[in-house]
Amino acid sequence: MLQDLGDPPAARVLFEQALASNRKTFDDDHPTVATTRGNLASLLRELGDRPTARVLFEQALASNRKTFGDDHPEVATDRSNLALLLHQLGDRPAARVLFEQALASDRKTYGDDHPRVATHRNNLASLLRDLGDLPAARVLLEQALASDRKTYGDNHPAVARGRNNLALLLRDLGELPAARVLLEQALTSFIAAYGNDHPTVAKVRASLAALIEQTGPVLP
Repeated sequence: MLQDLGDPPAARVLFEQALASNRKTFDDDHPTVATTRGNLASLLRELGDRPTARVLFEQALASNRKTFGDDHPEVATDRSNLALLLHQLGDRPAARVLFEQALASDRKTYGDDHPRVATHRNNLASLLRDLGDLPAARVLLEQALASDRKTYGDNHPAVARGRNNLALLLRDLGELPAARVLLEQALTSFIAAYGNDHPTVAKVRASLAALIEQTGPVLP
């Protein structure tokens, strides 16, 4: 709660106390200890202490693999969390492996159209885009968008995010008219969900305005 309220230093103290207590009560590889390490690591990543966060994420992943095996949802979550951090740290090859493992195991557990699977696809696509593999990123974003539309319908914020992500990739590929359509759809959905003054709405408006400058007005 303190983290959500914007007091991460106080939240850090409590997470550290909880971790110390749980390590006294349980052994070091207990799932409760792993969960507390993951919570503290997420907070430290937010505070900018990425090296310490990496250690904690790696410990949580190792513990949960011992407890649950390689294809458990907790392990997939740990891999995704660590991959996001490694992506931020610039270790893209290692992040790619972890994203691909998380995606593969959650597809086994949940099937192709589960929201967790869509999230993994979006994360992996972001990494592939940074690596310059735009065609592979496109496939993943299209799959994620299609499954989120099945799950949530056309106007959900998750679908709007998927459209925005795919639009930015299509822009990079030079497919400006298709990108513009997706951004317009995303903007409509975000306004309906968040109102006119939300930061996400402002960001999508800016992207769309830049694209309109490139494509020109829509002719009647």
